[in-house]
Order: sequence, then C-alpha cells, then structure tokens
Amino acid sequence: MFEKEKIQLGINKSIVLEDFDRFWMITSGVVDIYYANIGEDGAHKSTLKHLYRAKQGELLFSLQTEPKGPGIKLIATSAKATLMGINKNKLVDINHTFLKQLIDKWVLKTINALHQTNIPRIYKALNGNQTISLKENEIAYPYKGLVWCLI
Repeated sequence: MFEKEKIQLGINKSIVLEDFDRFWMITSGVVDIYYANIGEDGAHKSTLKHLYRAKQGELLFSLQTEPKGPGIKLIATSAKATLMGINKNKLVDINHTFLKQLIDKWVLKTINALHQTNIPRIYKALNGNQTISLKENEIAYPYKGLVWCLI
C-alpha cells in the first residue's frame, strides 16, 4: 500500500481524486478543484465544473466511499503544485483538533461551492426540524445553509 506518496501537478497533469482509502494534503502551490462525470474507462462524460480553489496546507478528499467506479468525481488541477497522498488509516496519527479544522474547512468549501452552483429553479424549501413529503421527481433543497436529511 502507498505511504505518503508525492504527486506533482502541472500543466496537462491533473489528478482524479477517486481513491476512497486516502486523502491528499497540498504541500505547495494552489489547486483548482473541479467535478465531472467520469466513465468506467476513465473518460470524461461531462464538462469540468469548477468548485473552488484550495491552497497549501489544505486537505482534499475523494467523494468515493468504495473502490473505483464510474460517477461524479473531483479533479485537482494546477499550473504547479505538489500533493501528498496519505493513507486514511494514518488520520489517527494526526492531532485531532488540527485535523477537525482541516476537515471542516474541506466540507464547508465543498458544500458552499455545490450549494451556490447547483440551486434548482423549482424546489420545496428544507428548514431545520421540519418534515416534508415529496412526490416523484420533486426536489427538496435547503432554504439556507446546510441541512442534514433522513430519507
């Protein structure tokens, strides 16, 4: 298994963040994070959509929760940056307060970017502690902020 693998990003050299068993720390430079639908063969099935920019010291995680497969994935690009791929089992070796801050930052940046770029035109508003019923093909969306749902 890999252990602190260094990855150089540059012009025409990006990385698909698809490994569910590791995370990446940006050790130098700035990285633009995009998302796209990636097919089984690794080909892009949709255009790249920009989410946000991350800088040195920030963590990046995959959206994958199981071994590689097709679907929406995050892609990191940069003119010049270095990432370090780290086994997720090593998370326990990192100071928990520091780690919590880095994970919170990643979640907030990712959710904020998705929230701003993918608002549906017609939806039922979700508010905290409220029960709603949806019909088939109906969409529910948070009125503001992040809302956790039980479906």
